[in-house]
Amino acid sequence: MISAQPGDAVVAVGQMLALNVAASGPGLAYQWSRLPGGAVVGATDPQLILNRVTAADAGIYFCTVTNATGAVDSAGAIVAVRPAGAARLSNLSVRANVNAGQVLTVGFSTTGTKALLVRGVGPALGAFNVPNFNADPRLEIYNSGQSLTAANNDWAPGLAGVFQAYGAFALAAGSTDAALVTTLAGGATSQVKSATNGIVLVEVYEEVAGGPARLSNLSTIYRAGTGDDVLIAGFTVSGDVAKTLLIRGVGPALGLFNVPDRLADPKLEIYRGSRKLAENNDWNARVAAAAPGLGFALDAGSKDAALLVTLPPGGYTAQLSGADGGTGTGLIEIYELP
Repeated sequence: MISAQPGDAVVAVGQMLALNVAASGPGLAYQWSRLPGGAVVGATDPQLILNRVTAADAGIYFCTVTNATGAVDSAGAIVAVRPAGAARLSNLSVRANVNAGQVLTVGFSTTGTKALLVRGVGPALGAFNVPNFNADPRLEIYNSGQSLTAANNDWAPGLAGVFQAYGAFALAAGSTDAALVTTLAGGATSQVKSATNGIVLVEVYEEVAGGPARLSNLSTIYRAGTGDDVLIAGFTVSGDVAKTLLIRGVGPALGLFNVPDRLADPKLEIYRGSRKLAENNDWNARVAAAAPGLGFALDAGSKDAALLVTLPPGGYTAQLSGADGGTGTGLIEIYELP
C-alpha cells in the first residue's frame, strides 16, 4: 500500500519540517504519530507540516494509513533538532528530450550577484550511456527583461579548467556541447535550441568560492511525456542541516498564461537516486498556506501538483509526468523556503 516512506532529517530550530508518505488504494485515511508523544493532533494528511520546529519536536515520526481492508504503518523517520545551521540549493539541472524547432526553457535566480556556469549538454551524455542524446544543442541566456545576454553553440576549450573549479564533470575536447560562464543578480532564463532531436541536460552550477549570494530557485517549462520524455529537474541540497523546499508540477494552471496543450493531470515525484521519497497528484491547500507568496496562485481543486519536502544534504530529482498517462506542457518549480 505504501509507495514512498518518510525520510530521516536533521533540522535547525525555527525551520519548517515537512514529512511525506505516499500510498495507493481506495478510501485512504492518514494519522501521523511521534515517539514519544503519540498521535499528532490534526496531522491527518499524507504530508505532515511543522511550521517552526523546536527541540521538543525531535523524535521518530510515522504515519498509519488506513482503509476498509486494514491499516499499515509507514517506516519511522528519525527527526533530530539542532541549533541553527546552514542549508542551500546548489547545482540545478533539467533533463528533457528536445526536438528540432522546440525550445527548452529553464529559469533560475540568485539572492545577489553570483557567477554561474551554465551548460547545455548533449553529446557528453553518451559517456553515461544515455541513448538518443542531442547531437548539437545551442544555449542562450536571457535577463529578466528577456534581452539576450550570452550565447554559446560549441563550448570554448578554455572552459575545461572552469568545469573542474565549479565541480562539473568534464566535456570531451571538441564536443558540440554548449557551455558559458555568466554573472547573475536576480532572475534569468536559459533557452536550449537545436536543429536535431534528442535528450539534453541543462546544468546551472554556482561558483564554489564566492560571496554569500546563492541560487534560490529553479523552474522549467517543456513537454512532459512518458518513458524518456518524463520532465526531470535535478538539484542539490548543500550545507549541514536539512532544507525544506516547495516543489510544484503545474499543468492546468498554465491556462492563466495561455499555454496550449497543457498537461491535464500532473504527477510529481521526488527521488534520491532510485528511491522515491514523496509524490503528489492533486495539490493540497495546506501546502499553499504553509508557503505563502511563493509562485503564482493555483486554483482550488485544480489537478496541479505541489508538495513541501524537507531533504537532508544530497542530490535529488523532481520528475513530472501525466498521472493519467497523458502528455503535454508542464512546469516544474523548486523554491527555497525563507
